[in-house]
Parts: sequence; structure tokens; C-alpha cells
Amino acid sequence: MQHVDAYYAELERAGLDDAQVAPQRAHRRPHSAVGLEARRPRPLAHRFALYALPYFLPRWIARKADPDATSTIKLGAALVVYPLWAAGLVAGSFALLPPPLSIAAAAIAVTSPFAALRWLDTIYQRRTDASPDVRRASWRLRIIARTAIDEARGKLPRSARERVARAEYSV
Repeated sequence: MQHVDAYYAELERAGLDDAQVAPQRAHRRPHSAVGLEARRPRPLAHRFALYALPYFLPRWIARKADPDATSTIKLGAALVVYPLWAAGLVAGSFALLPPPLSIAAAAIAVTSPFAALRWLDTIYQRRTDASPDVRRASWRLRIIARTAIDEARGKLPRSARERVARAEYSV
């Protein structure tokens, strides 16, 4: 499987992932859906700002902890920080705003973490743009890797090939 390893090493070096190199399947969408998708991250930016401090606070707390327990400390800190922060935002909205606005502000405060996660996902999934030469080289390596995978599958007994095929299509 050296061809597969070489392909993924090249992707890592170029800052790409398989989805950027693989041929894009045409998905037909109505124009309105494409427009909504293009506008979606902007309204979420202000909601991300509501939860910026509690997002970074567990990381800050975990930095001071044992390196082996970083994930556990972050999770524990987040389980305390996020509900307290949300309760503070809801209480602040009811204390500082008149009733119709306070209900809307409380609803925004409660739903904002979900919007913040969506916003963070789009930030972390941003990929580098590679030159056409790098993409062509990666595409060639992908073809070689896929050929090696197909040849390895061809050497499997028929029953194993059927199980692999079923597993691929069931996902």
C-alpha cells in the first residue's frame, strides 16, 4: 500500500484532502438553495461572538493542566462554563431588555452555541488552494492509489470482496 501512503503524504504536504482532488459529482440544486448556502455563515458570525469567551476559556484552563489530561480537563471545564455562560446571557437578556425583546434575546442566547459550532466548522474546514500543477500531480497519485486498492481487492476471495462492497455501500 505504498502508493496509498504516497498519495496521502502528498495531500498532507500540499495542504489538500481527498475531497479536493476527487472528481466532483454534480449535484443539482435550485438557485435559491445555493444563494442561501452562500449567505449562511454571515448571520452566524454575531452568534459566534456571544460564545467566543467560553469557547476559549476551557482551552486556557486545560493549558495549565497535565498534558495527558488535556481533553478531559477541556471537557470538564466546558461542561461547567457553557451552561453558566448561557444562564448568564439569558438572565442578562431578561434583566436588561423589555419583555418582547428579552424573550428573543434569550432564544438567541440558547441557540447560539449551535450556530457557533457551525461557524467554527466552516472555519476549520477551510482548505488551502493548490496550484493546477499540484492538483494534477495529486490526481495522478490518486489514480495510482485507487488502482492499487482495486488490485488488492481483486486478490481477495469472492466472499470477502462481496463483504467489502456491501460495507462500502451501506455507509
